[in-house]
Amino acid sequence: MSGPHRNSRRSALAAVIFTLGFACALPAGAQQPAAGSPGDLLKDAGFRAAWAKAAAPLSGGERWVARLEGPAPQLRSVTLSGTAYTLAAVCKPHDCGDNNLVLLHDPSSGRVHALVHRAGRSRLLGAPPPEMAGELEKLWRQEWRQGR
Repeated sequence: MSGPHRNSRRSALAAVIFTLGFACALPAGAQQPAAGSPGDLLKDAGFRAAWAKAAAPLSGGERWVARLEGPAPQLRSVTLSGTAYTLAAVCKPHDCGDNNLVLLHDPSSGRVHALVHRAGRSRLLGAPPPEMAGELEKLWRQEWRQGR
């Protein structure tokens, strides 16, 4: 094959090799970009069911929690204790300082753990084990209390 098709295939192959090389070069535990925003997680039926169950204790009128609506950074991938998680953070519209959350989703098991901070109080959701609770606290501080 010759001409423009051959060059486009070479370009595509080079892009794939570059991308794979970059991904493999990241150190273990590094945060990597993940596609989308926290609300996009709810498009997956498995996540939606797990989040509804985890967030049930806050079902009393906290729409921003249930729907993961509000200002939010892009989803990120993190590795904790050898497990890859999707990290999401979101805050209540017009009241981010006192109402925000971080959550970790393990796509392979479907588990969701979160730390929700509302009106000066923090609450864990999804029954995280003690070491996971500590990681959620650290991630929450990194996300919502930088410089404080």
